[in-house]
Amino acid sequence: MSIFDRLKDGFDLADISGIIGDLQKEGNLNFDKILSNDFIKQFTDFNNKDELLDKLGIHDLSQLSNLLQNSAAKEKIDGVINHNSQFANLEELLKKALKR
Repeated sequence: MSIFDRLKDGFDLADISGIIGDLQKEGNLNFDKILSNDFIKQFTDFNNKDELLDKLGIHDLSQLSNLLQNSAAKEKIDGVINHNSQFANLEELLKKALKR
């Protein structure tokens, strides 16, 4: 099953770090395009990517895949997303972003 089939069929947060890693390796994932400032401003309480990154404690969106390897970090990310957006967790946010 291809990565895009996995995304289309739905996935759970346990699989998201693998999907992100696979997409990055293939060069098919550009977080800057997927999570643009326009998307972040429209769907979160943040005005831009930098505010989101600050709240997550990272400097670059590409660091997300490493954070998702750690269950405590996933929990923190999901809490930030849940508290500052209409999404319950990062999985929902990414699904919306990938559909745009």
